[in-house]
Amino acid sequence: LLTISFSDVQGGLPTGTIDGGGNIDADPLFVDADGLDNIPGTEDDNLRLQFTSPCIDAGDNTAPGLLES
Repeated sequence: LLTISFSDVQGGLPTGTIDGGGNIDADPLFVDADGLDNIPGTEDDNLRLQFTSPCIDAGDNTAPGLLES
C-alpha cells in the first residue's frame, strides 16, 4: 500500500492509500495556473505559490534523505 504524507491531494486521499499525516485537500493558490493563454500545462503557466497558499510551510523537512541547506 502507498503511504501519502504532507501532500495537497485534490479530492482527498485515494481509496487504498495510507494517511501518513499532514495531508490537506485545499486550493494550492498558484499565481496563475493556466497562464496568459488560459491553457494549463503550457510554458506560460506560473505555478509559484501565492503568499497566502495553505501549502506554504505545510511540509515536513525532517524526512530522511533531504539535503541540508
